[in-house]
Amino acid sequence: MLAEEKRTGLLKRAYLVLRWPVVLLALGLSVVFFLTGLLSSLGYQGTTNLRAVPEQDDLWKNFAGDIQAKTFAWKNGEQPTISDRGVVNFDKRLITLLGYLKNGDKDVLCGWNRGHEFLELDIISSMGALSDLIVPTNKTRPASTLFRGVGVRISKADYIQCTIEPKDPSRRDLCPEAISGNMAFTKEQIPLTSAPSDKLEHNPSYSSGCKVTCAVDYYPNNPVGALPSAQPYNISENDPPAYSGEVTGKVGAWAKNPGVFNYSEITKKGQQAGIFKTALLVAELLHADDEGCANPSKENLGSNRLIPITTILSDWAVKGLGNNWQAIGRVAQAKCPNSFHKNSPLACLTFDGLLDVKGLHINY
Repeated sequence: MLAEEKRTGLLKRAYLVLRWPVVLLALGLSVVFFLTGLLSSLGYQGTTNLRAVPEQDDLWKNFAGDIQAKTFAWKNGEQPTISDRGVVNFDKRLITLLGYLKNGDKDVLCGWNRGHEFLELDIISSMGALSDLIVPTNKTRPASTLFRGVGVRISKADYIQCTIEPKDPSRRDLCPEAISGNMAFTKEQIPLTSAPSDKLEHNPSYSSGCKVTCAVDYYPNNPVGALPSAQPYNISENDPPAYSGEVTGKVGAWAKNPGVFNYSEITKKGQQAGIFKTALLVAELLHADDEGCANPSKENLGSNRLIPITTILSDWAVKGLGNNWQAIGRVAQAKCPNSFHKNSPLACLTFDGLLDVKGLHINY
């Protein structure tokens, strides 16, 4: 009996001594788990939770209309899955962001005064549910943002547009393809990759009395046959866009516009155009929340900010940008969605060699 009382007393004393440390430890662990979850939800690990969109939502319906209009296209036809409940596995922020990139009614300081005529969207992940990007050997391979629906890649953007015309305007008969003068000749989608299969090849399928000149985003030399832009802003395909000085200004430009060039140079100039388009898209993404860019920008605050949590360029594009990559990084540091993203190697702006053959990666 006495031994049992002693044992009970010992347990009671132990309880009285340990209860508060145990409670404080549990409370501390709870706070740590809460803060870790909060940081993850805000994207410190380079991604956030999916904000899915219902299939019947107008946001998705309008986006599907843009797909039908061929403003956007899914690479290899691979589209986001739709659940039995009619929920699309594609983040509504991505849809809004892509709508912003399509919108031509924005200030030139956003990157340019146009909207993209065409973007090829890639949600193919070679690792399935796991990320197909480079992972350090001491890190666990994270979940794929493409698979989860919070990420997308842009593998092609807009067009190189070419005009055919007689070499000798007085001998139009030697160029029957342009017998009535300058004519719109061809439009080639611009790859944002260094993949050999994506390189534009010169195919001189026109008469020797012709010359073909090309440019990015418009037909040079005012040809017949160019159409008003597909966007409702009364812009002709013969009109060159205005780009921000950040992208292609004379001082401090991020990338060099290929300018007007002969069709025989399209392989080399097509690669240059890919670097240029990558820089343009990055500028638009970094300025998405600025006044006069995504509308209404005043609503792009807090968790509704439109700038992606992570933008990842290919090594190929970064090498093409050269020293200008540092200038882009400084803008990104000022534009990161949250201040702690500046200290996260997984968030804001970075590059990855595995994207050389895949394009520009963005995710929330």
